[in-house]
Amino acid sequence: SNDFPHADPKILRWEFRKHLLLSVILLRNPDVFALEECDQFHSWFLPNLQKEGYNGTWMSKPGTKDGTAIFWRSQMFKNVDVKYQRYENDNQGLYMVHLEHVNEPGSGICFAATHLKAKTGFEEVRKKQGDILKDSIANFNKEKNWPTIIVGDFNDESHSPVITNMLSSYTSAYDLTAKNQWTTWKKREKEVKRTIDYIFYDSKRFKLMGVLLCPSDDDCPACLPANYYPSDHILIAAQFIY
Repeated sequence: SNDFPHADPKILRWEFRKHLLLSVILLRNPDVFALEECDQFHSWFLPNLQKEGYNGTWMSKPGTKDGTAIFWRSQMFKNVDVKYQRYENDNQGLYMVHLEHVNEPGSGICFAATHLKAKTGFEEVRKKQGDILKDSIANFNKEKNWPTIIVGDFNDESHSPVITNMLSSYTSAYDLTAKNQWTTWKKREKEVKRTIDYIFYDSKRFKLMGVLLCPSDDDCPACLPANYYPSDHILIAAQFIY
């Protein structure tokens, strides 16, 4: 792929990556999760994850073949409401679902996934998208008022305006002051290793029990994607009770 000119072309092939992607997800056994830049929802992820007890929904970005997918454990949740909010002057957006507990009708969670504008120079655009995100979730969740989790690729670091904006309303599952922590490591024109993916939650209604740690240098000795990891972003995960 032209996106990863320094990676071995063999590991970028879909036939190589698709099984690794599934194994990375299933190893962590999540109850709810999201995938960004997903362009194989109907052909691969949905049918294979349904075999493992999940169901899901997907929305493509306008004018593209990829989009955001949200999956949940079918024995635990059912999707009772869904909305996609496109950001102004961009093909990125926010995907929101209400997931009702199968065994507790009338209660559940509001789960949202997003992918913000990429590249340096768009910091204020991302901050504005953060404003739209918070307003959209508040409106979507106004009636049910279910506890909220927001995940996504925010394409900016923890000191940026958009993350500062998010932290004014939500709590990060990860300690954003921790050293040697990153969520993407890739080499295109230059090598980049930084945190741009986040999990935010309502700390008044969720109790954080733990997070999936960033790989060590021994576990991840070279930039991604690689023959041992199928994406240039690592999986991040958190455990909550409420």
